[in-house]
Amino acid sequence: QNPCVTTRHLQDDLMKAGTSASVATIRRALNKQGLHGHTPLLTTRNIKSRQFYGLIKPNWNCLNIWTSGLACERPGL
Repeated sequence: QNPCVTTRHLQDDLMKAGTSASVATIRRALNKQGLHGHTPLLTTRNIKSRQFYGLIKPNWNCLNIWTSGLACERPGL
């Protein structure tokens, strides 16, 4: 019910209840039920660091890197 519960927390709860299961077994059982892991939501720290990066790199353009050949394994292709 709580989306922030990790498999380690579930394992600890099972141990307290007298049942042992590995983290992989718990994850496999959750995946079979359609409860897949996801990336965590942005924290305030992550949001602030992204905003700061946007301020110090305002003219950074991904297209410039690809067209200049910096991202190519073999320049000139």
